[in-house]
Amino acid sequence: MHRQIFHLLLKVLVLYLMYPLYVIMLTIIQINIPMIYFVREPFFHVSVLVIVLGSAISLKLRSKTPMIWSMFCVAFSGMFFLHKNYIGALIAFFLITGTINFIYRNKFTKPLLVFLPIISGSLLLVCPVYSKYLGVWGSFVTGLNAFEGTTIQELVIRALFQTAIVIPIMAMYFLGNHSYVGLHSIVQCLRPGRAN
Repeated sequence: MHRQIFHLLLKVLVLYLMYPLYVIMLTIIQINIPMIYFVREPFFHVSVLVIVLGSAISLKLRSKTPMIWSMFCVAFSGMFFLHKNYIGALIAFFLITGTINFIYRNKFTKPLLVFLPIISGSLLLVCPVYSKYLGVWGSFVTGLNAFEGTTIQELVIRALFQTAIVIPIMAMYFLGNHSYVGLHSIVQCLRPGRAN
């Protein structure tokens, strides 16, 4: 009984420490994505590329999962542009389901955890990939340099920051799915003196 209470308090502490990070992340997402223009042609190019890559990986692995995941990422990316004002609320909803499943595993919130990696893939598609490709496409169509005044280092740092924004979402998927339980056995195997 005492052990269960200790584990519950430890989980609440972890969530309490992560809470400011999620508030900052959701604020950045809610501000950043509505500022990205939606243009059908470059979005179609990027979407086709993602689905083709997902299909190629599916053929290589002989699994439908990468293809399905890529299609859902594209679908969610389109939804981000259609409902820009509700992106933060949508992501927060799935983060809350991950939080509930982290504290108490149940059959209602566990199936919803699958949306966290889909949302992560969609954010990666919209922010670093589509937003940069939109600049390249715009430069090609108009003849004007969309990246004028921006160095390669700044573009790389911005892309890395936009990529890092999905780490907290995947961390919640990791916690909500109780994947950390498997780490205990790995840590035990890596401890000195366990090899023999």
